[in-house]
Amino acid sequence: MKIAVLVAPKRFWRWQRALVEHLQHLKHEVIVAPRGAARVPLAVQALLKLEHWIFKGPRVVVTEDAHAPTDVDAGAFDVVIDLSGAGEKIPGALTLLYDGQCAEEALWGRLLRQQSPLISIARYNADGGIETLAASYAAIEDKVVLSRGIRYASARAALLIERAIEIVQGQRRVAPLPEHAHAHAVYFSHAALVRFVWLRCAAAVASAFHKRGHWITVWRRGDDAFTPISADGRFLADPFVVAYRGADYLFAEDLIDGGPKGRIVAGRLPDVTQSVHLEPVLTEAHHLSFPFVFEHEGDMFMMPEGGTSGSLSVYRAAEFPTRWEKFRDVMEHTRAFDPAIVEHAGRFWLFCTIAPSVGSTWDEISIFHGLSPFGPWTPHALNPVKSDVRGARMAGRFHRVNGRLLRPAQDCEQGYGAKLAWYEVMELTPETFIERRIGAWDPALFGDFNGLHTYDGLNDIQVIDLKLNRPRRGAVRPRIVGGRDLKVPDAH
Repeated sequence: MKIAVLVAPKRFWRWQRALVEHLQHLKHEVIVAPRGAARVPLAVQALLKLEHWIFKGPRVVVTEDAHAPTDVDAGAFDVVIDLSGAGEKIPGALTLLYDGQCAEEALWGRLLRQQSPLISIARYNADGGIETLAASYAAIEDKVVLSRGIRYASARAALLIERAIEIVQGQRRVAPLPEHAHAHAVYFSHAALVRFVWLRCAAAVASAFHKRGHWITVWRRGDDAFTPISADGRFLADPFVVAYRGADYLFAEDLIDGGPKGRIVAGRLPDVTQSVHLEPVLTEAHHLSFPFVFEHEGDMFMMPEGGTSGSLSVYRAAEFPTRWEKFRDVMEHTRAFDPAIVEHAGRFWLFCTIAPSVGSTWDEISIFHGLSPFGPWTPHALNPVKSDVRGARMAGRFHRVNGRLLRPAQDCEQGYGAKLAWYEVMELTPETFIERRIGAWDPALFGDFNGLHTYDGLNDIQVIDLKLNRPRRGAVRPRIVGGRDLKVPDAH
């Protein structure tokens, strides 16, 4: 294809240059045509340079003029990609928008307020109408460093542009678009920048006293109060409950010697709510987590997350629950995160997050279907079926309530695993996927916690993980003060 990429000559970002090189690598004929003359504000340039000096990350902006301004005849190209922010409504052009605005000031305004931007690729029609081809509420994993926020946003923008080109070529269909969360766009201001820098300094001071991201797992039977699985505040996450031969077992992720590599631990749950003895049952050379355990044709299997290995593997219990043997790889050359299987409408469905080559794993979910829980897996026609940090990545196994299929998902808008959202799957076929949000759980329900990202329940048992800020010195002493009324929402 012959592609023209319109850029602002004074805002020629490194990600835009990388996009051009990637499109050329895909055998497209690409020219770069500068349009407009807007510059990056000096205050933004100064902050980006300061962050580069402090954090030693790659530079994100190129300010030199790469080309002289030139006119482009849109009709002479198969695709025109407008990244200039000039605001021209070029018929047929793929235009990058932030919260519905072409100006990059709308992106900086959202990032400086530590919020997730809505990034979309739209195409203007000849009559002035607009059609959105691809969109994402993008995950910004580091909200207190502007240059990192820009890198996450630009990685998602580049991926959306590539998908939009495939839609134009007829190689891809338009996936479900995220619902709007922001009433209107917000723009860059010096006041927002000053507040952003202040919050960054405050975060640096707070980090001197606390280490972030320590997960514990709590459980209960019946109407008992929730109790930590481990009385000593041990790191435990991604809990799953399994019934086997009249007994109940818990599986979870445990960090080896405090991290960062995880292994799978398991233990039998007693008849009363109290702390539980867990022992390692599966360790690999790579990180393991999210131990999705299931029964099939009389045997017990486990499909843990092992995304860093580049394969999705299934293990079979040689001696339940303590000894597992590798059964087979069901996906190769793929980094799949938080995989969960559900049987529905005569098929098995595998939901997981497929890691992009660049960018976050917090904000997208893909579906695969097959006639066996071991594959072969066929990709859904709309993959990824959802690109939304507010409820994409899986947060446990599926549940059925009153005959309705419910999906727990992570809401990572305020940070990784910040909340747990519930969705009812309304339509699921190889060609379609529709779900609606029916509720959400906030970790504050349990006390002074700032994360909640996996839930499982079986009969009268409930398990959930909670995140708190671990003190740099001293023991973890979680205090559970609520949650007695916790239940999976009724889809009605």
